[in-house]
Amino acid sequence: MAGTKAGGDKVKNKMLLKNPNYYREIGRKGGSVSHPETRFFYKNHDIAHIAGKKGGSISKRGPKNDV
Repeated sequence: MAGTKAGGDKVKNKMLLKNPNYYREIGRKGGSVSHPETRFFYKNHDIAHIAGKKGGSISKRGPKNDV
């Protein structure tokens, strides 16, 4: 269980036993995805505008209760 330091170490050791290059591969995948040319909103600004507008209009708080 990775909820503690000892559990995290167990998981790390287990993953490295299965694949010694596990963290290197994860880092490579993360680095290759982070380029803006591969992101969807980079290519289509209209969709990015609409999504931002939706996200900004949705309130995370519930309705105001006047007491």
